[in-house]
Amino acid sequence: AKCDRLSRAHEVFEQLSVRDERSWNVLMAGYAEHAQDNEVFICFVSMQTEGLVPDRITFISTIKACSISASHGQGKLVHTCILIVGMHSKVSLVNALIDMYVKLGSIEDAQNVFDRSQQRDVVTWSAMMMGYAEQSNYKLVLENFHKMQVGGIKPDGVTFSCLFAACRHLGEVHE
Repeated sequence: AKCDRLSRAHEVFEQLSVRDERSWNVLMAGYAEHAQDNEVFICFVSMQTEGLVPDRITFISTIKACSISASHGQGKLVHTCILIVGMHSKVSLVNALIDMYVKLGSIEDAQNVFDRSQQRDVVTWSAMMMGYAEQSNYKLVLENFHKMQVGGIKPDGVTFSCLFAACRHLGEVHE
């Protein structure tokens, strides 16, 4: 899959006598990495049809496929599945969902995920700031940065990129 020989990876997968979450995840990650979002969705459904429960890795690949396909409906469906299996508090999934909703142009859904998250890291904050920057809502970028600092989260390069863009657009040279 990593060598972009996905048809061969699928052949090997089909020959497995036992297909578990790991084997499905490897195949799905390969499809997601090579922007074959429809194949990811087919695997996502097939895996569950075989009685397997998606795990964090499964959801990461599927969320990535939703971002690639620009499918808000499928993104909402995957989000609902995450809620059903009780994985909504996993920071990596929260971050992926926020990023997906931002890429789909739904800052409201991204903010909703952010507001409901109990744990936030620098990626969580930066993803929201990036979303606000993409929507030219630079004041909210600055507000989120200040809230992030109050929460004791150290900014990274992505955070500063959003922050500098916001300050530039707002004419806040001093800030």
